[in-house]
Amino acid sequence: MEGVSKQMLILKAIVDSYIATGEPVASKTICDMLDYRVSSATVRNYMAQLMKLGYIVQPHTSAGRIPSDKGYLEYIDAFVSDEPTQDIKDNIDNALLECDNEPDGVLKAVVELLSHMLHGYAFAITPDSKDARIYAVRFVKIGRYTAMAVLVTTSGVVKTGLFRCEYVITDEIINIFEKLIGDRFTGIMIREINSAFLQSTAVSMGELGMLMSNVLWTVGRLCGSAEEITLFSSENAARAFKNSDYESAQRLGFLLSDKKRLTRLAGEYDNGVYFGGLTDIRELEGFALISQRYTASDTSSGVLSIICSTRTDYLSAVPAVKYAAQEAGKMIKAIAGSDE
Repeated sequence: MEGVSKQMLILKAIVDSYIATGEPVASKTICDMLDYRVSSATVRNYMAQLMKLGYIVQPHTSAGRIPSDKGYLEYIDAFVSDEPTQDIKDNIDNALLECDNEPDGVLKAVVELLSHMLHGYAFAITPDSKDARIYAVRFVKIGRYTAMAVLVTTSGVVKTGLFRCEYVITDEIINIFEKLIGDRFTGIMIREINSAFLQSTAVSMGELGMLMSNVLWTVGRLCGSAEEITLFSSENAARAFKNSDYESAQRLGFLLSDKKRLTRLAGEYDNGVYFGGLTDIRELEGFALISQRYTASDTSSGVLSIICSTRTDYLSAVPAVKYAAQEAGKMIKAIAGSDE
């Protein structure tokens, strides 16, 4: 590789070999991997320099070396591109084309795809909507007496809820719902929709307020749930335990079972690659966290993350997470209408 030092090429050989085999890497193995001739003695000198820098370590009494968390980071900075392969793009694009046409469906689709494709535990959190406003409230007729309210916020969050009326719901009534609710709710900050607001809105509507009480309270309930940050996670946590020992897997299992802590984790470690040994999160020791923010609207963003073994193919994993976040964000903005 042009412009890359021999020391870094040797680090790359060590990381690539250890990811592939899980075995400590000896100087002879490195000599065989390099595309230029070099003696074992020269390789050992470079390995000694890499050890001084903290990029590789010697496990037990083994003659070989393995990458440290610091070494993995240096490898990623030097050799990992943001551009995914065409196969990765196609897999992600196809998953998004086939998912439910709502933000929840988009996030669930990319989480499951990344988990399967990268052999890890993927999860995503929705944007913080505390400063979001209502972008639109729509209604869909479901049955003779039932309909569904659809709340869309400027942060890209979409919430739905069913309600029932004591009268037959016609297309004309749906239009009335959208006109009356839209005029009063659109542009209002989510956090301002409380009981007092709903009561004053009902009073201002007169007799219609009585007839639409179920409609109003359903929209109010959706506003309350829209403020909450939601976590979507992979259904198969076992993938994250690949290549890990029992104690490490047990520690990580406790973390994955704590959804509130996992949500906080995604918010704190939200853009980049993080290694457990370089953080204060003991449960992540032996694992890597790859995270990328996705833009849900002009003013808000969520986080897409995956926890996997340190022996992960970072050349594929890092650009895959970045591309998935980018495309998921585009689709969520389109669904919410915030790209108009």
